[in-house]
Amino acid sequence: MKKKKVSSRMIAFFSPKCNQTMLVFSKAARKAAMMLEGDVRVQSYETQVPIVINPSNIQTTGIRGQFFDVEWVSDFKVESVDGECYVLEAVGESELHKLVTAEKLELSRRHWNSEGYKWMVVVVEGE
Repeated sequence: MKKKKVSSRMIAFFSPKCNQTMLVFSKAARKAAMMLEGDVRVQSYETQVPIVINPSNIQTTGIRGQFFDVEWVSDFKVESVDGECYVLEAVGESELHKLVTAEKLELSRRHWNSEGYKWMVVVVEGE
């Protein structure tokens, strides 16, 4: 989960699976996209999926209050070949020790679970 910022540096690549140019915020997300491209169970995916958080719909314990005033995007919304949809967040292993990373991932998980989506995180080694 990343802050939605128009001025952020983006990584653009062409997705043969989605037949369009995709944009991601990080090298970890780019590596996760390569994984999705090679996964035969994945029909298609979207990047930079907007998150509209309503604090009254989720448990807010353990999440900084200012996080609820920020526009966020999730890395991927994935549709599998069997029609299942899920949200995937990509994080570099070097980010895992940071409290802010844990809070953002937990906020994403709580939000998407409240919306009825399966939620997953992929940890990208070396990032």
